[in-house]
Amino acid sequence: PIPCVPWQSQTSGQYQRRVHGDCGDGTFRILAWSVDNQDVLMNVSVTEACVYKGSQKPNFHTFKNAGQKWGLGFHKSDDALRLAEEFSEAVKSVILELRTQATLA
Repeated sequence: PIPCVPWQSQTSGQYQRRVHGDCGDGTFRILAWSVDNQDVLMNVSVTEACVYKGSQKPNFHTFKNAGQKWGLGFHKSDDALRLAEEFSEAVKSVILELRTQATLA
């Protein structure tokens, strides 16, 4: 099973993002918010039907959920690109585990 501990928040430029797991109901969300004023920029469910992938540019990822498509940009510094890869792997692992659980249900 997927641990329900939130994935570590990242700050990239003017916003933060995280993959958050809810221990109560086993759901997951991608949350992103502005560092300056805390405005919510993204609050999207992660399900087994989602797709998360990189692009030809290592600092840009896409996330698809229920007919919506989101773009996530990351700074081009080495540290930011490493964090982008970690974030990508965290989201992909959640989707894979949700797909596995769905096929076992």
